Amino acid sequence: MFGWQLLLTVSVCLVADTALAGRKHNVLFIVSDNYRPDMGAYGIEDIYTPRMDALAKSGVIFSRAYCQLAWCSPSRNSFLSGRRPDVTQAWNFEVSFRDAPGAQSWISLPEYFKTNGYFAASSGKVFHPDLPVNFDFPRSWSVQPVLQNKWECKNGDNTTNMSCSFEQNVTAKEIDADAETATLLLQWLHNHTEQQPQIPFFLAAGFQSNRLPWSYPADTGRRYNVSSIKVTSHKNSLEETNELEWFRPTEIDWYADVADAGVVDHNHAMPTALQKQVRLAYYAAATHIDAQVGRLLDGLIDSGTDNDTVVVLTADHGQNLGERNMWSMMNLLETSLRVPLLIRPAPSANMRVVPVYHHPVELLDLYPTMAGLAGLPPPDKAWGLPGTNLVPGMKNDAAVKPLNAAFGQVTRCRNCTLSYGTNEYKDGCDADKVDAKNWTVACAHTPATKFDFMGMTVRTSDWRYALWCQWTPQLKANWSNCFFPELYNHTRDTALYDVENNGEYENLAGTPAVSGIEKDMYLLLRKAF
Repeated sequence: MFGWQLLLTVSVCLVADTALAGRKHNVLFIVSDNYRPDMGAYGIEDIYTPRMDALAKSGVIFSRAYCQLAWCSPSRNSFLSGRRPDVTQAWNFEVSFRDAPGAQSWISLPEYFKTNGYFAASSGKVFHPDLPVNFDFPRSWSVQPVLQNKWECKNGDNTTNMSCSFEQNVTAKEIDADAETATLLLQWLHNHTEQQPQIPFFLAAGFQSNRLPWSYPADTGRRYNVSSIKVTSHKNSLEETNELEWFRPTEIDWYADVADAGVVDHNHAMPTALQKQVRLAYYAAATHIDAQVGRLLDGLIDSGTDNDTVVVLTADHGQNLGERNMWSMMNLLETSLRVPLLIRPAPSANMRVVPVYHHPVELLDLYPTMAGLAGLPPPDKAWGLPGTNLVPGMKNDAAVKPLNAAFGQVTRCRNCTLSYGTNEYKDGCDADKVDAKNWTVACAHTPATKFDFMGMTVRTSDWRYALWCQWTPQLKANWSNCFFPELYNHTRDTALYDVENNGEYENLAGTPAVSGIEKDMYLLLRKAF
């Protein structure tokens, strides 16, 4: 529907090597909720994202970028603190990284810029609400962060749909969170450049349209034709031999339109007509975000700061759109852990970069990479941050991480009510309980000492390996009681992003021909966890 030609031959950007001595560059950091790499820049032709595509052409596309836990708060607490979830101990929505042992002395990513003399501001969902308390203000930010209200697709009877559109009229300001997020950030940018142009800025925008429920402007939705929307060809659930990778659809079964169409469970996928409708909503939400990204990029030009500003665009995690009969995220597969990552160095740095970086990277790498691109000293080695400065690799597509791999994890609990029963998702627990004999949920609000299992995965350039282990009250995996190994061959993947035709539809674990690879991947996993 929407084509975008990737110029991957001689599109080396003049953006390399000579940072201006002693000069600090501004940073525009854009984080989207629940956004897998569905954009033209990643070769997805069914979606309209012209401004993000243009941004990609001006910098580096990271073709294998991964979050560390595919859930909003745990992921953000990880990459904004620069530490893995096993260190932050923020595996769910009960605690933040500030609650971890010794964390009161930790310097967060925005705090690092603030302590280095930057004006740091957050509009939208950057830190997760209340995790940490008050978005870690005033430690991490120069001004009070603002989280705009997102339209939650409420019906007249106070039920909620999984997706909806809204008209951009006089009430849009109250419900169009992402437009208001961009508007506030542009106001801060204008005021700061007018009043304190000598002080560099770190401005963070957190867009929410791709967070369930998917709401979007009606005009944006009209760009798409629901009859031409393609749904996944892999609608069936995972095989019963792995009862932990597939999770109960508690987070969608409480929506009124899903319930009306028939509850989704392990044996019943969402009807195709509704899949088309909600996928259209997801695409329209991404297109709406794209428009806000464009407003921010135009604002840099209008303010005269574009030439000295690093731009980083990513997401907290991916999103399942019905693949293997899963919605939401919270698994150990490409659909959930893979995120878009676009980095454009400040043009004034005259830094020559490759158009695509092909090696696995982690959101943990953002901390040292953004510091390096801004011209700041690297974070203190004594802090023990595991991330790697990716700047050297951006120049020649060389692997720069000590382990050329990305790691992820996710929790599993059998008690749905303990995990979800105290909020709106209780209806989801009730709706799918008839299917709950073997199936689990991610441990949203379960105390960490009561998790049942921890799933862990390692992704190299060519393979993904995952394993599920019993969790202990000592907050560690019991490596003597692990099961359900998964081994997926990605050597034949050719597209920048393609969840329909990758190697994750055939589990090769236990296959003699690849036993050596399986052993090596297991050892990599043990080294990280």
